[in-house]
Parts: sequence; structure tokens; C-alpha cells
Amino acid sequence: MPTVTGITAPYTFSAATLPGWLVLNPDGSIGLSVSSVPPAAVSGSHMITVSGTGGIASTMLMITVSGGGGGGGTQTLSYTSNPNIVNVGMSVSMTVASTTVVAPFYSSSNIPSWLSIIPTTGAIYSNGFVQPSTSSTNFTVTATGSNGSANTDIRINVYEGGKINHQLGVFSLASKTYGDASFSLTPPNSESAAPFSYSSSNTNIIQISGNTATIVGAGSATITVNQESNATYNASSTSASITVNKASLTVTAENKSKMYSSANPSFTATITGFVNGQELATSDVTGVANFSTTATASSPVANYNITPSIGSLSSNNYSFSFANGQLEITRAELTVIGLIANNKEYDGGFSASASGTANLNGVIG
Repeated sequence: MPTVTGITAPYTFSAATLPGWLVLNPDGSIGLSVSSVPPAAVSGSHMITVSGTGGIASTMLMITVSGGGGGGGTQTLSYTSNPNIVNVGMSVSMTVASTTVVAPFYSSSNIPSWLSIIPTTGAIYSNGFVQPSTSSTNFTVTATGSNGSANTDIRINVYEGGKINHQLGVFSLASKTYGDASFSLTPPNSESAAPFSYSSSNTNIIQISGNTATIVGAGSATITVNQESNATYNASSTSASITVNKASLTVTAENKSKMYSSANPSFTATITGFVNGQELATSDVTGVANFSTTATASSPVANYNITPSIGSLSSNNYSFSFANGQLEITRAELTVIGLIANNKEYDGGFSASASGTANLNGVIG
């Protein structure tokens, strides 16, 4: 409180140019505003006037805020008991647990009217205004100092008699592929410390034991996470959908060969890519592939593609891709007829003679 000479009480103090982050109290003392933050660095003079019995007096007040010049980086701020849970009529008392801000000044632009914050310590307390019967109050506290500032969100739950309703945080699931390993389910953020449980809407796709999900088929399912009630909070739940994509099988046409002018052989294929230790006989794959080729009975000697396609192949858990095989057409065999070998006495040589008219058997066309 200032010392006043030359005039007598009662006094009335005023200041025409006092900045918004300062408050002139009725007793003439000057304090920091709860809702405004001082600038990082400022210096200025402000006229303080007092009127009383016998006249008016005034004085110039120099106020300097130093920006510090050190620090930098990301600063932190945290409170005890956040969230703070109170019953109707109970007082709120929260204090700063820790902060890295040097010489902090605490403020909040959205603190509810029934709460106050002490600028120099950051303590939050009930100020005597009417407290709502039930509410969930969220507001932000900022600490500003010589090395920067930090923010933290405060949540205060006020409840009456019964338990508090609350919402679980974000719960999301990435897509999977049939054959992927089992995976752990991570619970969403929650204000309650009660245990979680999980369930699947389609146990033909996802089966759950504890917090472990096992893929048993391709398709879609909804996973629901439930949190039990406890002494303070009601039960709550949320859910997320998950897609299990089909695993891919490769259908490869087997290579075949035939002689020129003969009919095409029957085409077959091998299927690879099964998961979970399966093979064709133990999987859910049914049906057979179709095949096509440009080769005919009259096609010349060459190699031709054998192209497989989906045919009647079907599966709930597998998709199909296809790879060509090769059809090799070989030369046709000819037989020489009409010649008779002449008799010959052994003379140690390899030449012989034949008689008759030679004809080729097997010529096509």
C-alpha cells in the first residue's frame, strides 16, 4: 500500500494509463491481472493519482518487465490432481506440480467464474461464486517467464451424489491381412483407472482373448472396448472397425508339350502363397482355373503361352493372381516304308544296301 502525505483519508486511487496486465487495487496497491499476460519485455511510466480530504496528489510509477534473454526451447507445466474430481459444495484446490518456466506468471483466459488462479504461484481455488451442480470444466493455464511459456489443459469434474459419466479417448485400428500375426489392443485414454475389456462383432474374422486379437478370416469386424465402472466413474465404451484383407495366392499354369498336329493337352496349374500352414486341401479354396492358348492342332512348331484365369476358383480368405505357363510344340515323327535291306556278308564295314521304293509315313497335309 502506498504512503500518502499532504492529504488525509479516505483516499480514491486512479490510473489513466495503467496497462491491462496490471490491476490498481482500491487500497492503491498494484497487482498482476489474472486474465492477462505481461509482455516479454517492456518498460514504461504510469501516472498514479490519489484524491482525499484536502486535495489531490499524484506520482509517476516506472514499471519494467525484463525478457530474460536465456532459456528457449519447449517449456513444460503440470498440475497436481489433473483431472480434479469434486462433489458439489466441495472446494477445489490445485497446485503446480512442476514447470520449467523461469519466474513464471500464471494466467487463464477461459477459467470458469467460480474458480480463481493466483498469478504468482499458479494455485487454482474456489472463489465463492456459485458452483454448477454437475459439470465437466476444461480450461487452459499459461505460465509465462523469462525463458518462454508453457500451457497445460485442466479438467475439473463436478458431480452430485452418483458417479461421473466420461468419454473414452480415440480408439483406432489399422487394417490387417489374413495370415498376419496376432496383435495387442491398446486401450484409449481415460480419466478412470478401471480395467478394460474387448469384444469382437464377428468372431469369424477376429477372435479376442484378454487384450490379444487373433485373425481367423478375411472381412470386416467391429472391436468394442469397454471400461468398467468404479467408485467415481460410470462404465464407458467405444469401438472401432477393422478390415482384414485377403491374402494373395498365385495360380501358375504348368508347362506342357505336344507334337505338331496333335490336340492340345489338358492344362493344369499349381497354387502357391497359402498362409497359416495351409495347403490347397486344408484351405477354403474351391473350384478350378480356366486356361487359354493361341495354339491349335495345326499351329507350327514353337512355344505358346498358357494363360490361366479365375474360372470357378473361389475363397473367402484368399485373392488370386495368375502367371502364364508355356506350351511347347515339337516336330512330328515320320516313318520310312517300302525299302528292303539286302543281305550282306560281314566285311567289318558299316555300309549296306536296300532295294525297293521309299515312302514317308506320317506326312501331314
